[in-house]
Amino acid sequence: MQKNILIIEDSDDDFEITETALMDSEFENKIIRCKDGNEALNYISDKTISDLALIILDLNMPGLDGRFVLKQLKSNDEYKKVPVVILTTSVDRRDVDQCYGYGANTYIQKSFDYRKFQSAMQTLEKYWFSVATI
Repeated sequence: MQKNILIIEDSDDDFEITETALMDSEFENKIIRCKDGNEALNYISDKTISDLALIILDLNMPGLDGRFVLKQLKSNDEYKKVPVVILTTSVDRRDVDQCYGYGANTYIQKSFDYRKFQSAMQTLEKYWFSVATI
């Protein structure tokens, strides 16, 4: 059964770049997008853990930001099992520490160099779908 990748990203441009980078690596999972934290929590509340393989989460969004969403996911006994990858422009050490403290599985800074970003997304895809047991 194919599982979904949920990308929670408010920026259309950042979503398209992330989706393209994943698709360039022959990514086979279905990609679902939520544009903000509220939409994401509503989407997730209607799903079972078996529907999600991975969540890619932006931190800085209007309304319910990624920190709040991460905290909610990792405080839920069912959803805390779903790997959450933080994908953000923030390099603030406090954000990194806070996200890992809330239970993030990986923290990746968005690169403005597409080749580096594409390489990071390919590594992410290979790790979570070829190496790690989810």
